Amino acid sequence: MEARPVTIAKGLTTLLTASLLAGSSVADERVWTDTQGRKLTAQLLGIESQKARLRLASGKESQVDLEKLSPEDLHYIQQWKAQRPERITWPEEIDVREKVTVTPVREDADAREFVYRTEHFEFHSDEKIAGSLIKDFSLAFEATLAAIAALPLNLKPEPPQGHFQIGDRFDYYAAGGLIGTAGVYVPLERHILVPMDGLNLKRVGSELRKNNSDYDNSTLIHEITHQVMHDWLKHMPTWMLEGLSEFMSSLPYANGKFRFGESARKNGIRAALTRWEGGRQTSYSILPAETLFSVNSRQWNQTSGNAATMNYSSSMLYVYYFMHLAGRGEGEDIRAFAGAIDQAKPSVAPYLKEFDTALRAYVAKSDAAEKSGGTQIMTEDDIPEILLVPPDAIIFKKGTPHESALARMIGQRDLKQLTEDVIAAFSKDGIRLE
Repeated sequence: MEARPVTIAKGLTTLLTASLLAGSSVADERVWTDTQGRKLTAQLLGIESQKARLRLASGKESQVDLEKLSPEDLHYIQQWKAQRPERITWPEEIDVREKVTVTPVREDADAREFVYRTEHFEFHSDEKIAGSLIKDFSLAFEATLAAIAALPLNLKPEPPQGHFQIGDRFDYYAAGGLIGTAGVYVPLERHILVPMDGLNLKRVGSELRKNNSDYDNSTLIHEITHQVMHDWLKHMPTWMLEGLSEFMSSLPYANGKFRFGESARKNGIRAALTRWEGGRQTSYSILPAETLFSVNSRQWNQTSGNAATMNYSSSMLYVYYFMHLAGRGEGEDIRAFAGAIDQAKPSVAPYLKEFDTALRAYVAKSDAAEKSGGTQIMTEDDIPEILLVPPDAIIFKKGTPHESALARMIGQRDLKQLTEDVIAAFSKDGIRLE
């Protein structure tokens, strides 16, 4: 028999007086009962702060404390919540322009040592950096940290213990930069290394300045993302780490302000694809998930040329898909993945500590051999066994907590189907992939 509206006592009417709460999904009308046995017919509109928002028979909306409802009502609410996952809200923009100040720490031309500092970062150079350029660096670093913290993925980025080092190409290689790259994050020291030509800088007198016609922050934002996500570097697949960094550098950014809105990020992803493939195309390339997802960190770093380009651009597309096109389009799957990994981090902590200790010892021994003038020689036998296989190939083995979290994000489909889903989703967004 269909429930009919009933007249409710004045006391319950008072109990159900409160203001609004957001919620768009509604349940069917049902009879509600409070702990005193009083009843009314209403629709459940939403739950917030231990209150249920109800639409009464009169059409008015009111709230009631959950603790004042019957056990049957609470069970109904529990089932209702399970069928309506929490909505995930993405930021529209991040703007730090009014919050960033730069402090010169040391400017010693004779020692070729120049150090500058913001609230969370430190910048080192062997040449004086023009005020406008160091301000630009400061805004890019602080804005990237704030933007990643604002992502609804609960990544909890932290300011680095290392610094940002800028110098010429020779210094870049000497410090560990890779040939053919425009910048690198060195996890062992937690430093970002970028050569002047990687940012298209120029010398004007005794200062480094922006070459305004060619200056580009995208490389810097990519490396900053790695730096502030240091604690995630061994806990995400390489394609996801690099894809997230590319996603961040694809977002429209200028002078301390990131724009995340739908139109802005779509324009950003198109611009990034155009940049990667050397011009505007009618379609863009994407690697099959089966190919991309099998590349571990060591293999990634050994890839160059067009193959490396495909790795980066494809990773960006898969991360963008999981953030904005999969499921409800709110990033719920990648958010669940990040949450599961965060909980699983302690399970691999002993292994990662052992790996880090072995790596530091090996690097120290290699440095000593290099400085010995040939009196010390390193061979393959000197490489500790734990360093022969990269960490991501270990902690993402089938059945491990990390691998299980990744499998849940991908869902029941195989990787071929995932690739087809990604291509179809971008097609609906006006971007043709093949």
